[in-house]
Amino acid sequence: MGTVRKKMAVPYSPQSVPGARILPSSHRSHRVNAGGNGPRYATVIEKFTENTRFCMICNYLSKIIPALQSRCTRFRFGPLSSEMMVPRLEYVVQQENVDIAPDGMKALVTLSSGDMRRALNILQSTNMAYGKVTEDTVYTCTGHPLKVDIANILDWMLNKDFTTAYKRILSSKCIHKGTNIFLRIFTG
Repeated sequence: MGTVRKKMAVPYSPQSVPGARILPSSHRSHRVNAGGNGPRYATVIEKFTENTRFCMICNYLSKIIPALQSRCTRFRFGPLSSEMMVPRLEYVVQQENVDIAPDGMKALVTLSSGDMRRALNILQSTNMAYGKVTEDTVYTCTGHPLKVDIANILDWMLNKDFTTAYKRILSSKCIHKGTNIFLRIFTG
């Protein structure tokens, strides 16, 4: 907040050159919730509204106090389709010289659920951790169960007696991946 008060005082004051300026802000970087600097930030927005336009970027609107929300126009963006994500991911892969397999690209798109930032974060993490981005490395990096694990568990549950299936599931490594495996089994 000190940065907002000190650095904005001159270039964004009403006496400065007229014309709109955009000051991007993130709810994480300025703690604009009720317990943080939200009320002071609302005052700054109100004070410099003549010649400054503020752009707040956030994932959770509930983390922004109502006083700030009332001074903003909300734009909500839905998830991107795979047709929109894949070309941009391919561009990033080419620019960053990432070794990626086709099944790795598919896994990125699937696990990101239309969120490009998430896809890029997963891509970067997987590349840094494994060097090659494949379906298995993407799922392993994110902590999601592999398809082979799910197939094995389903096979055991459907074709073995309860005791055998239970023992195999407990002894398998995929049990440590938490509830994700059960979500994948039941949601496809």
